[in-house]
Amino acid sequence: MQTFLVDEPSRLDIFLAKNLQQSRNQIASMIEKNCVWVNDKIQNKNSFKLKVGDKLVLNLPLVEEAKPKFDIDFDIEILYEDEDLLVLNKP
Repeated sequence: MQTFLVDEPSRLDIFLAKNLQQSRNQIASMIEKNCVWVNDKIQNKNSFKLKVGDKLVLNLPLVEEAKPKFDIDFDIEILYEDEDLLVLNKP
């Protein structure tokens, strides 16, 4: 969660793009997913006008680590391995 205090009037998407150094498309996606709160209320309009003193909270969901869909269970003999080369015994 990140918190910002608005120090100059601006559009919501422009303010976030400037402060997060993200593209406006990425910012628009965050806003549409209800990740942005302005003065304790969800704000989902890119063009929302911020005023000096507004409190802005960005609450991004945690990304879970991808888990394999299957177990890898096979035996292949490694004959040689270094930084650039892998030699397997292909039966």
